[in-house]
Amino acid sequence: MSGDKIGPQHRARKAVLYVRQSSAHQVQHNRESQLLQYAMRDRLLVLGWSQIEVVDEDLGCSAAGGTTRAGFERMVAEATTINEMPLNSAICEPAPHAALQAGVNLVRGYAIATARSIARVEVSIDGGQSWQQAELEQHPEAPWSWTFWSAEINLGRGNHDLVVRAWDGSGEMQPDTIADVWNFPGYLCDAWHLVPVSVS
Repeated sequence: MSGDKIGPQHRARKAVLYVRQSSAHQVQHNRESQLLQYAMRDRLLVLGWSQIEVVDEDLGCSAAGGTTRAGFERMVAEATTINEMPLNSAICEPAPHAALQAGVNLVRGYAIATARSIARVEVSIDGGQSWQQAELEQHPEAPWSWTFWSAEINLGRGNHDLVVRAWDGSGEMQPDTIADVWNFPGYLCDAWHLVPVSVS
């Protein structure tokens, strides 16, 4: 867990530490694992959290069968439900660090905006300095599905950072940097997707 990626907006929220071992035998005989889990509380304090809840009532409870885990059920009940995914797009081809030939190359991928439509996708070959519009393969009768896109790009020799960004039907665009949306579990990360390639 990197301290330089954790900002005040993260520390302002409660940190929940879930401590669990799946059998009474583990609780009694594997003290090292249990102590390491509890030690995470000290790590959270070092990283700047002041509100920390330790959930450990499931120690010795198996996740198999119909066993009730009260601590886990309480955490799930208090968690925020993710119903709709944010606007996002990705480059699927070429692969990261692909070796390409100079000249015209095809770049392809997908964009998605949950129930909203994809209005526009743009591709950059210089890390976001300049952009060209991609062609969309849309299926209006299929909301909640990917919109595939493609673009022909002209690449000169050297290293290039291919980037994609999308707009939805309401005019919303993806955030440009990961710093705007970073969180430790990686949930709802929808910054511009970058794929480095080399061209010879």
